[in-house]
Amino acid sequence: AVAEAGRRRAGGARVFPPSTAWFAPVWIAERAVCSWLAVATRVRHGGVAYAGTTLTRAATPRRVLRRRLAGRCPPLPDPIAWSFGTRACDRHRTRWIVPM
Repeated sequence: AVAEAGRRRAGGARVFPPSTAWFAPVWIAERAVCSWLAVATRVRHGGVAYAGTTLTRAATPRRVLRRRLAGRCPPLPDPIAWSFGTRACDRHRTRWIVPM
């Protein structure tokens, strides 16, 4: 019932067929199984095996990325102030939009 209400909300019924709501319990069950498998993998193996190593967390904290990348390229500009000009970091041959 909740899935059908969500499908009808904000014009979703125009995009999604009525049978979509019937798959909600299957999706919830899949998410539950995958979540518990992830917990079991973390407890049993310390993380997920990937490319010959073990990933212990899903993402690297921003503070670690900032420290690791310090001094490589100028920091990216504020996305709100972006314009159509570009600026290149010659050292890494990357381009991005910068404020004008």
